[in-house]
Amino acid sequence: MFKHEYIQALEQSHERSQVFTGYIAEQVLQAQGEYIRLLRLA
Repeated sequence: MFKHEYIQALEQSHERSQVFTGYIAEQVLQAQGEYIRLLRLA
């Protein structure tokens, strides 16, 4: 995660809570993609 993007999403979540949860979900999906790539399952 990039600190700036994380903080920005967190600040925006005060007005729209789905911004932060969307950011976290996107980071999880990216991490899973990296794990799969590293395991050469993709």
